[in-house]
Amino acid sequence: MILEYIVLLDYASIFIMLLLISSIIIKKLYVLKSSKIFIALAIISIFTCIFDILSVSFFNEPYPLEDVYKNVGFAFNNIYYFFRTSTVIVYCLYILQLTDSLKYLLKKPIILIIGLIPIFSCFVFEAINPFTNIIFDVAVKDGRFYFTTEGFVSIFLYVIPSLYFAVSIFIIIKYKYYFNKAQIVSIISIIPLSILSFVFQFISKTTDFGKDSVILVELFATTLGMVLITSTIESAPELVDTNTGLISYNRLKKILVRAFSAKSLLNIVLIDITNFYKIKNKLNYEASRDYIKDLSLALNKKSKQYKADAYSIDEGLYAIVTEELFDIKKFAFEVNNEINKVYRKEFKPETKICIVSLPQDFDDNDSFIKFIRNFHTRFSYNNQIFSYNELNNDRSFIIKNNIDVILDEAFVNHEFVVLYQPIYDLNNKSFTSCEALVRLNSKKYGFIEPSFFINYAELSGKILDIDLFVIEEAAKFISSDEFSNLGLEYINVNLAISDCLDLVLYEKVLDIIKKYNISPKCLHFELVEGNDLVDHERIHSTIKEFKKIGINFSLDNYGTGYSNISHFSKAPINTVKLDKVLVDNSKNDGMDFVLANTINLIKSLGRKIVVEGIETKDNLDTFKKYNCDYIQGYYYSKPITKDELIEFINKNREVE
Repeated sequence: MILEYIVLLDYASIFIMLLLISSIIIKKLYVLKSSKIFIALAIISIFTCIFDILSVSFFNEPYPLEDVYKNVGFAFNNIYYFFRTSTVIVYCLYILQLTDSLKYLLKKPIILIIGLIPIFSCFVFEAINPFTNIIFDVAVKDGRFYFTTEGFVSIFLYVIPSLYFAVSIFIIIKYKYYFNKAQIVSIISIIPLSILSFVFQFISKTTDFGKDSVILVELFATTLGMVLITSTIESAPELVDTNTGLISYNRLKKILVRAFSAKSLLNIVLIDITNFYKIKNKLNYEASRDYIKDLSLALNKKSKQYKADAYSIDEGLYAIVTEELFDIKKFAFEVNNEINKVYRKEFKPETKICIVSLPQDFDDNDSFIKFIRNFHTRFSYNNQIFSYNELNNDRSFIIKNNIDVILDEAFVNHEFVVLYQPIYDLNNKSFTSCEALVRLNSKKYGFIEPSFFINYAELSGKILDIDLFVIEEAAKFISSDEFSNLGLEYINVNLAISDCLDLVLYEKVLDIIKKYNISPKCLHFELVEGNDLVDHERIHSTIKEFKKIGINFSLDNYGTGYSNISHFSKAPINTVKLDKVLVDNSKNDGMDFVLANTINLIKSLGRKIVVEGIETKDNLDTFKKYNCDYIQGYYYSKPITKDELIEFINKNREVE
């Protein structure tokens, strides 16, 4: 009796899978890793169907009984087994990613390896089958090819996937709070549908005109399960906010439930654009949509740079979530800068940003969800960035919440002071320069750390006035007889990048130079390195203007930001200052190679090198061997007053 397989449902499965993939791509629902794994599952299922069709064609058609056809049929069936096994492992990956379990499993390699051994053995059996026929072989009956199966291994290839499906059900039940009832049913549906398909396939065997016919249903059953998953889980409202294209608030709430349950470490940047509705209402419908799109793209792009995920909570309210450990405060400032770049006409966004660390800052999920909705009420002013701890620390909160007033009062009450830190010349073996550093000693709040007010001064636009104050104090010192007697060549003064974009900077500095009748060569400006150099040509043009009159520039804090070699090599600077972070990590494994190559690169570009943050003899010896030019740090002196600097230099004219 001839056995014929009916493959119409396999063709239908391929068509449906293509529709599912197209739907996900068109709706841009692939922002989540789980969606990407689901697409991979659909693609593998398509190939499974294709090779199922190709392999059973050797039952249905009277091919010539030659080895070449036998081998081709064997290969098709073997590849079918491979893809069918692959669907199991990808399905499990999908479940793990949906429940946010995959990243935890990856941190436990032993458990991961043990868990993969059974499915890996299936792949091994499939790989050796062409040489051993341990799964199946090709024989001839009634003038046609047919496949013969071996008992144990064939059963093994069904039992092992069943075990993985059982584990998947256990994971879904354990983390059921990630899903509603419909979603749980849809995820698990693939398993009972597969069982029913086997039963149906067995009882659907019919005889007609001397032929036995069997309808292939197994893969179609899997397809039906994936359709259910698409309709309940891989749907726009569930995963992606349709207005922004960012991950949805629903998904964020599930991530938070898991985080509190597992006491996982999460860093979250909450962003409220306080004038969002004002901007939106001032724009027409199309311009408003473009604004939201551009804003979302900016947030998503910046998030991906730091392996973080951006979520849309409500209109103008966003969250960026990461498990990575990095300078989250710096990241928050960078995010704020990206938001400020997205504006329409005169409508510049105003923000309130709060940094939260879980589980340190909150004990339960409900409290945090409430905080997300009203955190902006804790801020008195716009364009502020606080951590949750700072909001709850009285002094920090008061200072940062009133920083604009504090800065204004500091100018009026002469509360800014300039300290000087000597810089040692390794070649001349003497102190040949120093750096002028601004400090704020408020009459009302006492000493305020530079990290408290510098960033906010940059955000508010007050940084230029502060930097000009320091330049004038340095110029006043340079014009004095004390400075002439010290033998110092110049004083370094920090300039913010935004200063160089301000058209008044050059004229203001010239006025100061003329006022104190000093040589421009006695001033040396330091630009802080970062990834916010938005207009390199403008900055380079400003530097060149100053260089024409004799003021040289250096790049400060090299090694902490986005060291774009292209812009760095073109920048008209004379000196590069290595940041303290490189000093602190100089003894780490591999850092010797990194430092040697970094310093060689800088020197090959004709720049001199200052190393800041040198605190010990060991630090000093380390960087001496790299032939750096200048040393700055507490090993020689902390920042000190002008009078203390004069005394220090006079006592230490020749120091090793």
